[in-house]
Amino acid sequence: MKTKSPRSAPSARKKTDSQTDASDATDASDATEGAEAGGGAPVVAVSELRRGPLTALLGLLALGLVVATYMTVAHLELFHGTGSFKSICNFGAHLSCDAVNTSDQSEIRGIGIALFALPAYAMMAFLVQQARSLRTKQARVAAALAHALAWPAVAYSAYLLFVMAFQLHTFCLFCLTLDTVNVSALVLTAVAARETPPALLGEAWAALDGPGKRLTAIAAGVGAVVLAFALGGHAWLRASLEADARAAVTTPSGSAEPGGDEPVSIDDIIPRPGPRKLPTKRWQVPVDDDDASVGPKDAKVTVVQFADFQCAFCGRLEQQMAPIRKTYAAQVRFVFKHFPMNPRCNPTVKNEKHKYACEAAQAGECARRQGKFWPMHDLLYERQAHIERAGLDADAAEVGLDLAAYATCMDDPTVGAAIARDATEGGSIKVNSTPRTFINGRLFGGVLSEDLLDFVIRIELGLVTGKDAEVYAPKPAASE
Repeated sequence: MKTKSPRSAPSARKKTDSQTDASDATDASDATEGAEAGGGAPVVAVSELRRGPLTALLGLLALGLVVATYMTVAHLELFHGTGSFKSICNFGAHLSCDAVNTSDQSEIRGIGIALFALPAYAMMAFLVQQARSLRTKQARVAAALAHALAWPAVAYSAYLLFVMAFQLHTFCLFCLTLDTVNVSALVLTAVAARETPPALLGEAWAALDGPGKRLTAIAAGVGAVVLAFALGGHAWLRASLEADARAAVTTPSGSAEPGGDEPVSIDDIIPRPGPRKLPTKRWQVPVDDDDASVGPKDAKVTVVQFADFQCAFCGRLEQQMAPIRKTYAAQVRFVFKHFPMNPRCNPTVKNEKHKYACEAAQAGECARRQGKFWPMHDLLYERQAHIERAGLDADAAEVGLDLAAYATCMDDPTVGAAIARDATEGGSIKVNSTPRTFINGRLFGGVLSEDLLDFVIRIELGLVTGKDAEVYAPKPAASE
């Protein structure tokens, strides 16, 4: 009769224990195939992480990268382009990507917020791909880290959704697409890991002190590289757009009519250097007794400006217009009408070009109600760099307004109604940008030279007639 070796029983017992441990681990996590093999890292079964949700998430992240790139380019076009750009996702007043993409909340230090989604999505995509391809416990760590990145993205999406719903009162479909990507990243990583979001977030936090360090460092590197390329591309595209805009106003553009629906042309910014045929069409420009004006009301010539106090080109035009007002103070009526490029107070524009334009227009209107519009007008253009509310209040004090009445006036709804009325009148005669100047109904766009203003006024006064009144030829530059 054979007897067992004293060493064989423990060996069998060790094997049984090992099998039991492996079985317990499989039952607990539906993940491990067995114990450590060959002394290497524990092998993780493909079934531990569900691959379907991770694959779907990769597709959504790719979509997010495309949409975020488009939104970044659109933001640059809207702020630095020639003014002709319109997003493909504008569908009226309550569905406007451009309205959201030009709001105060659309950028951080001059950079569209969509750009920052690019490194975030790149990091998530790297981690999700690692979770799909690795066959070690690092796969679950990668999924947990991707899940952790989704939390701040979802929180920021909630904030932007609040802004769209309660502040802007319009929605951006592309922004909502990015919000969907963010929420999907949170949900799909949890589904793939068969874990609740808070528990998976806890796993990510715990992994930072151990197995997640290397993956975190690599993911951060991926994000840093993508951010660097994105910022470099942003700077290049901004410079390119600004160069194109400068070229558009220094090269004759041909048929674009100022004040129409065409893209910005030379006459929208600066006058042509050579002879130019003067407009013959005359628009019926409404002028009211309440309009800010100077000069005789029964003047033979009326000059009406639609302008925005934050508009740099309006400021340049004012430098040319100021001496003309003095020269013709007894013969010409000069009228100022508000056309702030901000949809908060101008119902005819869709995009917020100038953040403080509404408040500046209010300050001008409140000064008019105290009989001091023109001193306030001059100071607003002189200090365009300080046109925020504190600067406006300082200007009001300097021109000698009753500050208590001014403060009350700034909150008076009739002030906003007066500004909106001016803007609506402008919109009815094809004013869609600033500055726009009507001289006895003749429409001129952009910054007019003092010489051109003087020439057209003399025509309207009857001092220039015949063929000479059809074409403007700039005076030759004075020789040095």
